[in-house]
Parts: sequence; C-alpha cells; structure tokens
Amino acid sequence: MPAADPSTALTVLGNLGAVQSLIGQLTAMASAKPAPSPTDLQAVQDKLTAAIATLKSSLPAPPLPVTGKTSGASADLPPLPIPVPNPLGDALTKLQGDATALVAAITSLDPAKVLAALTATVTDLLAVVTQTVAGLGLSLPLPVVQH
Repeated sequence: MPAADPSTALTVLGNLGAVQSLIGQLTAMASAKPAPSPTDLQAVQDKLTAAIATLKSSLPAPPLPVTGKTSGASADLPPLPIPVPNPLGDALTKLQGDATALVAAITSLDPAKVLAALTATVTDLLAVVTQTVAGLGLSLPLPVVQH
C-alpha cells in the first residue's frame, strides 16, 4: 500500500494524538484521589467518542476491491458485495468499548475491574496506533537491540 500524502498523514496522526491524549486522561483518572465524579468521567468519555469519530473521518478511504466483468446470464445480476476487512475500524470500535468499560470500572471503585479495564484499553490503544500507521502506508521503526 502506498503511503498517504504528507498532509493527510499529519492530519490523521494529529487526530490519533488527540485520541491518545484522552485515553491518557482516563487512565490518570483511574488512580486519581479523590476519585473523579461520574460527570467528569462522562465528559472525557464524550470527548473521546468525538475524537474517535474525527479520527475515523480523517482516514484515507481504503482501495475498492476489484471486480471482474462477466458476460452471459450472470452479467445482468448485480455483483455481490465483497466484504472489505477494516482492522482499524474494528480496533477503534473495540477501543471505544474499552473506554466505556474503563469509565464504568472507575465509577465502581473496584480495583480489580479498573486494572482489567486499563489493561484492555492500553492494549487496544496500541492496536489502534499500529493499524493507523499501517493504514497510512507507513511503518513503525523496529527497536535496535545492541549486544
């Protein structure tokens, strides 16, 4: 996949940064003393929902699947839709669900639930970052191991 043009890439990466920042706010709220109010948690979650929607809308459109032309009787039938996998869309949807679960866990004040929700959120945020970078046709630098 060719890399997105620099302007698009910068816009998408900026929007990804906004999502990461809001996830950071939620994770900080998980250990805040005193515990944040449900209203404050909901406000951050609402901002996160908007940031995820902005990120989705800024992504370049995936290439359309190629369909072959046929002749004969089947040529009169409309082509069947070919499902196009959308790993980034799936990862963003999962991250949104994780954020909802994290807000519920923080509100419950149950440390075990908070830890599980934090783990899922951070893990899925990494998936979003990876899929976003890959979707732009970029690559993450591999760590250099020195011996």
